[in-house]
Amino acid sequence: MSDILCRWLNQEVRLSKVVEPKTFAKDFSSGYLIGEVLHKYQLQKDFSMFMKKDTSISRLNNFTRIEPTLRLLGINFDINTAQEVMQEKQGVATRLLYQLYISLEKKKKAELTGTMLEIMQPVASAGLNKKQLHRVVKRDTEVKLQKISQYYEKKFQVQYNRSAMTHPIQHKRQLRVQDEKRMKHFEKVLEIVENEVQYYTLPCSFNTSNLICGLNLFICSGQPLPGDLPLVCSSEDFEVTGSGTQLTLQSNSKYIQEIRQRLDENAVARKQREKRRDRFLVEQLKAHEAQEEARREEQLVKRLTRQTQQEQRLVAQLLQIRMQKEVIRENRLFREQQYQQRREKDFQEALEREVALAQQAKLDCAEEIRKELESFNRIAAERAQRRYQKHFKSCKDILEQIVDLATKVGEYRLITGNLIPEKLMKEWKELLFRGLPLYEPVKGQQPGFEFSTPLDPVDLKKQEILNNQDYDEYSNMVGEWTWPEEAGATKSPPTNNNILGHVVQRLRNIVLPPIIEPSSPSFPHFNLKACVLGKFCSGKTTCLTKIAEGIIYVLSADTLIEKALNAYQKEDEVSYIQYNCIFTSIVPAHSGWVLDGFPVNITQAYLLEKALGGSVDVEYGVESRTNLAADPNPPKRPPPPVPVLDLALLLDIPPESVVKRAFSHTAVDTTSNPTDKSLYLAQISHRITAFQDTWPKLETWFGGKQNILVHIDANVDKEELYKMVQSVLIQKLEGNWASTSSVSSVPMNPPESASPYPGSSGWVYVDESLPSVGYIF
Repeated sequence: MSDILCRWLNQEVRLSKVVEPKTFAKDFSSGYLIGEVLHKYQLQKDFSMFMKKDTSISRLNNFTRIEPTLRLLGINFDINTAQEVMQEKQGVATRLLYQLYISLEKKKKAELTGTMLEIMQPVASAGLNKKQLHRVVKRDTEVKLQKISQYYEKKFQVQYNRSAMTHPIQHKRQLRVQDEKRMKHFEKVLEIVENEVQYYTLPCSFNTSNLICGLNLFICSGQPLPGDLPLVCSSEDFEVTGSGTQLTLQSNSKYIQEIRQRLDENAVARKQREKRRDRFLVEQLKAHEAQEEARREEQLVKRLTRQTQQEQRLVAQLLQIRMQKEVIRENRLFREQQYQQRREKDFQEALEREVALAQQAKLDCAEEIRKELESFNRIAAERAQRRYQKHFKSCKDILEQIVDLATKVGEYRLITGNLIPEKLMKEWKELLFRGLPLYEPVKGQQPGFEFSTPLDPVDLKKQEILNNQDYDEYSNMVGEWTWPEEAGATKSPPTNNNILGHVVQRLRNIVLPPIIEPSSPSFPHFNLKACVLGKFCSGKTTCLTKIAEGIIYVLSADTLIEKALNAYQKEDEVSYIQYNCIFTSIVPAHSGWVLDGFPVNITQAYLLEKALGGSVDVEYGVESRTNLAADPNPPKRPPPPVPVLDLALLLDIPPESVVKRAFSHTAVDTTSNPTDKSLYLAQISHRITAFQDTWPKLETWFGGKQNILVHIDANVDKEELYKMVQSVLIQKLEGNWASTSSVSSVPMNPPESASPYPGSSGWVYVDESLPSVGYIF
């Protein structure tokens, strides 16, 4: 059908574009060519307003202008049909053009214009009703044919009944004719017998008449001759003279015997003939009935096939439509087969393309991993090189200082020829230990000395170190300040003046009162406090997401910071006490919590320790030289603090596995932005390097000082890693439960420290005797 429509559009209508069956739906999807067809038949007057562009606006304009014309032609065209044509659905445009072709051909044969179609539009609706009426009410020709068939059926029945009644009459008539013929034959026989009897002139008239009567009776009744019939004349009736008369009588009796025998044979033959006649009549009746039945069928077929010329045309049209339907069905089946083959081919090509793309993606991923590993190795090599350069420079500086000291000693011995003074040697050693140069830096020659020239910071630092050294020697009475031997007994360094130290400490507390730090926030008791650390993509979040069940809660620093930023943006002010309440509501008491990937450096570790009520062990520095005397009762050092965290887990994984896991995560995630993926992959090496830089101090803090670090090999399967982490956490949790149950009898509020600081309410002042040793200030 597509070929017929294309031939009609290209040869008869002659559109501006050649239409092909393959691009049929696409060519008519805009509606422009449909409007051109209607314009060729002078039905679309506003064809100049049509747009040839293949856009949604042009399609809407074209189909809006086409719709009234198609409805005028009696074509069912609605929004759904227009949408299917626009979407290029298979078969919709072909069906619409076929209806348009039929309507235009009818208009062309009827020689109707657009105005006449508008006038006849209600008549067209009536014609549609008439067509529908034909489907319900039978036509006159069908009624006439039905009446004719009924009439001839009745006539056939009458003739059949009549033929059944005439058969016995005809049979009797035939029997009567045969009987007449037989009677004539017997009459002839009787005439011959009478002639012979008269020939002999016998005087037996009475007996001869009786014989004739008997023969007539035999002939009429068909019965055999009676036995008492006299065949010969007795001697009493007549007399015969001579031998001639006796011979004549004997011949007559013989003749009569022959006649009787012949009659018997004729009777048997007649019976056989009657049987054969009856058999023949039955066969003839059957043949006649079959012939009548064939004739009736022939007449019925002739009457049924006797149709008008219009009916014959309708039959031809119906046959043609049937053939067209068959061709359409075959074409559709062939097209569906082609579509199925094309779909299978496309599906196979898609599978092959997917396989090729997957292989290419795998190769690209491997190449990306290789490049990322090369980049990481290059960064690690550069980092190692920088560390080597730093150590090399340190060693070089130390060696140069040692060489400078040796050179300085050699120069002094060469110039003076004496030993080096002890004080000068101590100064040089102190400068060597402090990493300061012994020689002055080489500077360009200046025209003169200027007082406004600022001193070098290195010189200032050297001068300060030497002054401090001199002050320490003076206060300790060593070196140049040693008690001379000429003055008497050797004096030991002066002891500390407790009274002076007490006065200095009181004055310092009055001028600078000690700052009392607020008490640590009181958190409820938690059964487990832990943190899980590790490199990027080491499996921390995956394992903790599975473990976050029951009494163990997972706290993510990123999530908490995001919530805090959102609260800050909403200008919500929350006090510290409220924050504590919020924290305890998130993590209920007597439960456990685990930090995911926090802390990441030593500073965050210190802050976490302080925030959870612990303390950081800070080394006490050397007391200032401004103190004239030490405190006689210094506060005792607190015992080493107990770690706030119960456990610190390290998921150790090599950098190669980190890179592979990161690329596998990006390959699985198909919803994120490609820019985010590229940024995510670009940060892999830097994040690994950052962890390697910050981990040594964290390892010293958690492993050396707090002794809560546990190493776990994370370069295993997810399930195995999950089981190892879960076993470690559960083991620690059970240990905490056991320790909690064992110390449940200990009071909650321990006594305050027995070492009050000077100036506090617990400080007791005592009267001490002044020492007898004096000091020179």
